[in-house]
Amino acid sequence: MSSASDPIHTLLADIKLRVDAQLTKFFEQKREHARTLSAPSVELVDALAEFTMRGGKRTRPAILIAGNAAVASGDINPLL
Repeated sequence: MSSASDPIHTLLADIKLRVDAQLTKFFEQKREHARTLSAPSVELVDALAEFTMRGGKRTRPAILIAGNAAVASGDINPLL
């Protein structure tokens, strides 16, 4: 049985935190821009942000990062 302190769980938790931080910044920038347009634009950005930031394990980013690590230096900053 695996525990939350396993290296893979630690890696996945780190990836989730880093991806979520980037997404949060992205959506805040989009909200700022939407405020210059119209109220419905802000509501649309908010709805998309809520949908995107829902629970999930961020499997696709983890696969992308694992693939990068297999063929490159492992620096994930460009991927984020």
